[in-house]
Amino acid sequence: REFDLTPFDILHFHDWHVTEALHLLQDRNTIFTYHSTEYGRNGNEHGCWAEYHEICGKEWYAGLIARQVTTVSNVLREEVMHLYQVPDWKIRVFPNGVIPEQFDVDLDQGSIKAEMGIHPYAPTILYIGRMAVQKGPDLLLDALPRVKEEYWGMQVIMAGDGGMRPWLTQVAHDRGLPVRFPGYISDAEYVRLLNAADLVVIPSRNEPFGIVLPEAWSAGRPVVACDVGGLHENIESYRDGIKVPVSADCIADGICQALEDTDRLSKFGRTGSSKVYRQFRWEGIAKSLDGMYGTVCC
Repeated sequence: REFDLTPFDILHFHDWHVTEALHLLQDRNTIFTYHSTEYGRNGNEHGCWAEYHEICGKEWYAGLIARQVTTVSNVLREEVMHLYQVPDWKIRVFPNGVIPEQFDVDLDQGSIKAEMGIHPYAPTILYIGRMAVQKGPDLLLDALPRVKEEYWGMQVIMAGDGGMRPWLTQVAHDRGLPVRFPGYISDAEYVRLLNAADLVVIPSRNEPFGIVLPEAWSAGRPVVACDVGGLHENIESYRDGIKVPVSADCIADGICQALEDTDRLSKFGRTGSSKVYRQFRWEGIAKSLDGMYGTVCC
């Protein structure tokens, strides 16, 4: 309240954590943004425990009382309309953005691989994200035995932390898979790993937007991703990446197809990079948001 002595024209709330504050301030010009839903975070499955229902209740109520609702993709918009009966006229879509120059840096891939003890010609796959059911790291792990059979020296880096990490580490060890689990990494290390990778894999079961996609593209890296959410909307399959159904076998197919043609793989990355500069720079997205703010104030 001390910062609101001269009232803000607009109050923009993000995700369910702030629903109580939205409730107290619902007489103001309010916007609520869904970045995901609890249903989606649970891997597109409804839960039966108390916390699940409490969070869903807050998500429903926020959509009810906010004057304007936004989502980060059209697929999430449809999900919110279906789950919480938010009317279509009330929801607008604004994708997440990136600053591509943060990822488009001059780093030598071979040198980074050498520092990590990876042969310069060894196909190197990167996964970055939470180790959680929604993000599908278990699907990637199940896909790797077949990829290992076809590609000599394959190396996989699965960066990030979460509840599944100890189990995934044990499974990779038991199966003899060449997977590294560096855990949580800094932004600088993320950029370094992106530039070391030959391919970025996004095996999500549910992905409202998928910020890893434009980040990987910004670094000129090709992507294989599950055909869900924002990944479905933003990837043109076999033009700037490969989309696959949500299954380990299909992820393995996509990875093997991608790695078999290095020229096409490079083209995917370049085409994706061009798309980022056209569609996902923050400047353009901020301009669209500013236009929406003007309508809320009216």
